[in-house]
Order: sequence, then C-alpha cells, then structure tokens
Amino acid sequence: MRFLFLLLILVSCGKIPSLAEVKKLHPSSYLLIEDTNEEVIHETRVNFKKNRRQWMTLKELGAELPKEVVRHEDKRFWGHPGVDLLAILGAMRDYPSRGGSTISMQLAKLITGKHETRSWKGKLRQMNEAIALENSWSKKEILEAYLNLVSFRGELEGIPAASLSIFHKYPRGLSKEERAVLLAMIPSPSQSEDKLFTRSCAYQEKKNCEGLRSVVAEAHSSHDEELVSLAPHVAGKFRRSGKEVIRTTLKKNFQERATQLLKGHLTLLKKQNVSDGAVLIVERDSGKVLAYVGSSGELSDSPHVDHVLSLRQAGSTLKPFLYAQAISKKFITMNTLLKDEPFTVTREGLTYQPENYQKSFTMKDVPAKIALGSSLNIPAIRVIDYLTPASFHSFLSDLGFRELQEADFYGHSMALGSVDVTLWDLVSAYRTLSNSGRKSDLLLVENVPKETQVPYLNQEVSFIISHILSEKENRHLTFGFQSSLTTESWSAVKTGTSKDMRDNWCVGYTDRFVIGVWVGNSSGTPMWNVTGISGAAPLFAQLMNELHRKNPSRAPVPPADLVVKAGNYYLAGTEPGDRDLKLTEQHVKRIIFPQNGAQFAYDPEIPADKQRIHFTSGAKTALWKLNGRKLSRHDLERGFLPLTKGKYHLELWEERLLDQVNFYVKAGKVEDPVRKRR
Repeated sequence: MRFLFLLLILVSCGKIPSLAEVKKLHPSSYLLIEDTNEEVIHETRVNFKKNRRQWMTLKELGAELPKEVVRHEDKRFWGHPGVDLLAILGAMRDYPSRGGSTISMQLAKLITGKHETRSWKGKLRQMNEAIALENSWSKKEILEAYLNLVSFRGELEGIPAASLSIFHKYPRGLSKEERAVLLAMIPSPSQSEDKLFTRSCAYQEKKNCEGLRSVVAEAHSSHDEELVSLAPHVAGKFRRSGKEVIRTTLKKNFQERATQLLKGHLTLLKKQNVSDGAVLIVERDSGKVLAYVGSSGELSDSPHVDHVLSLRQAGSTLKPFLYAQAISKKFITMNTLLKDEPFTVTREGLTYQPENYQKSFTMKDVPAKIALGSSLNIPAIRVIDYLTPASFHSFLSDLGFRELQEADFYGHSMALGSVDVTLWDLVSAYRTLSNSGRKSDLLLVENVPKETQVPYLNQEVSFIISHILSEKENRHLTFGFQSSLTTESWSAVKTGTSKDMRDNWCVGYTDRFVIGVWVGNSSGTPMWNVTGISGAAPLFAQLMNELHRKNPSRAPVPPADLVVKAGNYYLAGTEPGDRDLKLTEQHVKRIIFPQNGAQFAYDPEIPADKQRIHFTSGAKTALWKLNGRKLSRHDLERGFLPLTKGKYHLELWEERLLDQVNFYVKAGKVEDPVRKRR
C-alpha cells in the first residue's frame, strides 16, 4: 500500500477546477421558459452535441436517489479520501467482473476527460486527481456533480437528463423501480435488456422483481422527448441569450387558455379559409405580457412564424388614434357632423376615391362618435384630410409604431389602416390610449420601464375615445346593437379588416387588461367572408369575459375638466354654443394654399409683384420652411416669386411638423438671349 501512495505522489495532477467552473463548463442543453410563478411553460433544445439538463442540487434530486447511488456505486464514499483501497483489492481479485473506481475517481475523469484509465499510469493519475478533488471539494459537492455529469447511453449526460428523457419525469418523481433501473444503467449504459433486468433486480435485492419487467422494457426502448411546449415564439426570442432559464411575466393559465381558445376558434373558421392567428394579453397598468401566442401551431401552414411580431395591414384599428388626435387639436368633437357621401382626394395628379366597408354611403351627416364606432371610412378620410397625413403619421410614430414608411407613401389611406403594423405595437398603442397617453414598453421579463407622455393624448381625450368605443349605440350602423363586440362587463374595443380580407383584428381594453387578436393566413391568402365581428372579435370577447368572470371591469370616471352636454363629452371650449360644430379649413392647423401638387408658371408679360404666391394656413403663429429654409415674416408678407423652375417642398411647423406639401414651378423667368448678348 505504501508503494501505491508513493506512485500517486510521483504521478502529476493538474489543477482541479472549482464546482462553479465545472457548472459553467457543462451548461444545460435546453432553454427553459418560466412563467411569473417559476413554472416551466416551454423547453427548447439549444445544444445537440450533448443532452444535459439544468443542474440540480442533492435536495432537488430527491432524498432517496443520492443514497441509492452511494450504496450501489461506492458504499464507503463518505469515509474514503477519494480512493478506496479495499475496493481496489476486491477489483484486482474479481477482475474483470468488478471495478474499483470510486465516485470521486469517476467524477475526476468526467470533469477532466483528458486521459484513459486502462493503463496503470492513467489509473494512477485518476486516483491522484480524485484525492485532490476530495481536498478541494466537499463530499456533497462531489456527489452532486457526479449525479449531474454521469454518462448514460448515447448523448445523455446526468441523472436529470436521463430521468426526463427515459421516464419523462423529474428525478424526485421517480418510483423505486424506475430509480433501480436508472442506476443499473450507470455501469454499462448499452447493456442488453436481459442484463439490465438482472442488474436492476440485484439492486432491489431480488425482491418484487416482476414489477421491473415493464420498467426495464420502457427504459430500453427508444423515446421521443416530451418537452413542455406552451410558448415557442417566446422561447425563440431568447434562444441565443446564452441563459438556461428565462423567467417571464407570462402566466401559465393565461397562456394555456389563450392557446386553447385560439385553436378552437380557428377550427370553426376553417371552412372560411382561416388557418392562423395570434393573441397578446397585457396587464394594463404594468404593461406585463400575460399571454403571448404567436401562431395556431399545428393548424398553421407556417407554425414557426411569429404573428405577434409580423407586419400586417392594420385596417380600421388605427381610426381611434386618428379621432383622438383630431379631438385633441380641437378640430372636431365627439358630436361633430361628418359627411358620409362619395369623396375624392386628388394629390399630384393622382385620384383616391375610398369606399365604406359595405360599398354604400348613408348620404348624410354622421356624428363623429357614430362614424368611429361604426367604422365608416369616408368620415375618417375627411378627418385625415384636415389633420394631414404628415401630422397623423407623426402621431403614429409617437405612439410607438415602428418600421413606418414615409407619410407620402400612404397618403390619406393611412386613415383606413394601409399601414403595416405588428400586434405587439398595436396592443402597446391601445394600452397607451387606455392609460391617458402614458406610454411605456410592454414587458416580457421583469424590468422597470421608462414612461413618457404622448403628445395629443391626455386623460380627457383618452376618456372620450374610450367612451365612444365602449358604447354599442355608436356601432349600430355597421354592426347592429348586439354583436360579438359586446362583452359582459365594460370594455372599449375596435375591429379592423385589411384589404381583400387578408387580416382581421380585434383590439380593446378594460380597467385591467389589454387584449389584441389577429386572424388570417401566414401565406397572406384572403379569408372568405370573414367580417369584423366574425373573425377576431368572438375570440376577443371570450377571452375578456373569462378574465373578468369573477371581477367585472369598471367604466372609467369622467375627468373633472370635461364638459358634459346631452350625454356627450367635450374638451373645454369645444362644447356646442361656444363654437361651430362644422369642420372647416379655418379650424385646422394645416396648409390651405398652395395645395399639394399645385403647379405655377412665371409670366414675363405680367409685373413680378403681381405674381407672388402668398402661403396661407389655419395656424396663425406657425413657422414656415421652404426647401428646408426658415421663412421670415418679411418673406411671408412679400410672398414667394416663382422665378426658378423645379419642385418645392413647403412645411408648416408649430413645435412639431403640422403639414407639408409639394408644389411645382413649371416655367420660370427666362432672359432674352439677344438682350443677354448685348
């Protein structure tokens, strides 16, 4: 024995890593997504070279399993210094049927992985490292590391991975028979089914072995991993994070129910060529995302596409923001009469003639509240015509809509939702609307969001729009007095359908939640006869009703500064009697002259001072810019003289861009070439 220890001294031993270093070098092969209560709602594999699971402590592995491993693998583990001389002597006597490696020696090989142990020198090095390991680590740390790193068949590494892969259970949940079979696999992971049964039976001291037959057969067969899969698109966001666990703001019961209801609703819509959808549920006050369903899964042709973040045409879901901006600027009130009759917009030689959803017009004046609630298109076009597309585009940007094209790309069609938006941004904007213009990021992981106030959106405007969107009487022209938009308790809600029925939306909120639903097809193919109240709306209502089943939502209290007349709410100074309810250019801070696309020509036969162009607007104290240059008061009083041919860009500013137009000078001042030669 003295000779053995002398040899151990002579064989060099490298530096022993710490337990923390070993953990870092052996990360889990899986990313776990947890809900706010630390419950796993999704597992996704990120490393396919090894199959390891998240590191488990001895306590997490269960009380019995560590004891049984010691009893069968290294019964004098708690007493030896890393090398068990009695076990070595026994192994020499019973060679080759018995080995003498201790748990510490096996672990030393697992964490170094750099030497073979069949030669005497390799074995001595392993023994030396085991002793060094015992001097650096505690016994519990050695046992814990061994259980997390011990190899099983194929790519499986560690008890947690073997338990979940073979028996689909965490180690704490294994039965006595399952533990016996799992431990019997350690000495020889690839042994035959008969040998595995014999060894498992021996581990149970040959008592009640018949119960092992089915367990051994299950362990010896191939398995498909049963992974928790409730939030695949959320997991996709963090796949390259380098983390093993991401704790989110999601709630498992919300995620499960939203997924279940989405699939059920799409099954009903299958005959109408609808195969995909998405749901986003947010806590209104905090902005925490409670459910994130990016796709219909197996019902979809493209289940990996995340439709919460996919750009789709917004349809009429942007109209509440259009009316909010117009009310905030005091261009209109909720009771302003807007004509619903054919209306044509001509800009730079192009004509835009929108229609209502029903392809018909009421041919009369409609109050703004009914125009918005019933989602009439022509009144919305009239409103954006006075606001200007540039101003509304700026407002949408302030609300947080990303990846917008230039305002001229959309023109007046912005009012009808020609803008491509994501469900994420749409829900965020509706949350801002419900929160009196206070905007902060939606949260998928715990964070402290920075809050800002969105221009043109305050408590009073928020209340007026919320009131309009919550009253079923305002929807009757298009949706009738009873529809799937009516929830069991108070809610403000708006639908939207894009061109050719490619997208259908329903977004709304209560005092506690904001919910957004999209239905359509991943491929972009049109749906068949899906309306605003048959597509996304029924699912929205079902979700909102379930969320408020025990705690009904409450309507907001009108702000003190609002003026109430005949059941309508007005910003101070806009109530009837104090101003005309008709919408005219003089009420609107926009460029009145020149109109967008106007063309001018200089006439040498007319005195120059008689040809000056005077810019006019509904904003009396605004700043003007021509081709980026600020115009002075003198410039404006004198007027613009069209001497040089070309395109001119005119902007109207008042702290922010109010309006912009392009006009053209087709013929400028041309000098007489004969006179020039003289």
